[in-house]
Amino acid sequence: MDKGARGARAAAHAFEVKFYAAGQLPAGIRGSLRDLVDENMTGYPSFEVVGDSNHLASDDMLFFTCGGHGTLPLLGFAAFKLEVVEDTTLVVYIYELQVRAGVQGQGLGSRLLLYVEQWSAEQHERQPRALMLTVHRSNARARKFYWKSGFKKSMLSPGYKAAYRILEKELRHGQKTKQRAGVV
Repeated sequence: MDKGARGARAAAHAFEVKFYAAGQLPAGIRGSLRDLVDENMTGYPSFEVVGDSNHLASDDMLFFTCGGHGTLPLLGFAAFKLEVVEDTTLVVYIYELQVRAGVQGQGLGSRLLLYVEQWSAEQHERQPRALMLTVHRSNARARKFYWKSGFKKSMLSPGYKAAYRILEKELRHGQKTKQRAGVV
């Protein structure tokens, strides 16, 4: 393993996660977000159809990032925002949960997901009902990760022939989110 890869792995274990609203996101990190999405998603059939990384420019998007500061590469991020689905139900929609290939399987995705879940639990006045996201049907590793994280197929998910699935995880307000070591 080269020196850079060892450094990236060590940084992933440190989990220095930062929160940004869209307007606060440094330009260098914004470019790195797009690069990571393109890196991880190119080759998935519906990526070219349903989305490139332009949705990351939305003014109401929120981000948790790990890395991307100074000389450290962006190791992963979650991009999410409050959305109303079915005209009445408030949810936190996770548009992206991306982790650099060299640090996948080391807990960074779980940590970023936990930060989003904790942020959601703190929205007392609005009380979103669930976390929701889209996962590519052909991305077995991601689907397994989300199932293990408590997500289930949403009633809003398209039929079995679609290239993607919509998953959701119910939020229980008033209950503490399970804490993991190192979460601030």
